Amino acid sequence: QAVLAMHEAIGRGDIDGMFAPMTDDVTFRVTGNHALGQRVYQGKDDIVNNLLMTIFGRLDGGVEIDIISMAAEDGKVFIHFTGKAKTREGEPYNNEYVQVFSFRDGKISGIVEFLDTALLAKVLG
Repeated sequence: QAVLAMHEAIGRGDIDGMFAPMTDDVTFRVTGNHALGQRVYQGKDDIVNNLLMTIFGRLDGGVEIDIISMAAEDGKVFIHFTGKAKTREGEPYNNEYVQVFSFRDGKISGIVEFLDTALLAKVLG
């Protein structure tokens, strides 16, 4: 439920709603060899200011999410989904993702995201 609530909030462009099911010290790591994938982001402020605003600042509105599959095992949730958005210049940003979620006390405590990093780099310029 926490993962679904987070993705619904992303679809609305609701940053506060996105963080509601997370611990205060949540971590977020984007895989890949690009500027955003060089470190682990720690806590809401770091994630918002140094990761999300970089991405969402290039997009016109939220990201339409279509969940393909989800699975849970050994305290982890795995989700495979697509995201559709447009850049501020009107170009499509349609990516495919897999996210792995860790939990503590029923809240999301860690996220690792796998995506098409070449497309991400193209959108970020």
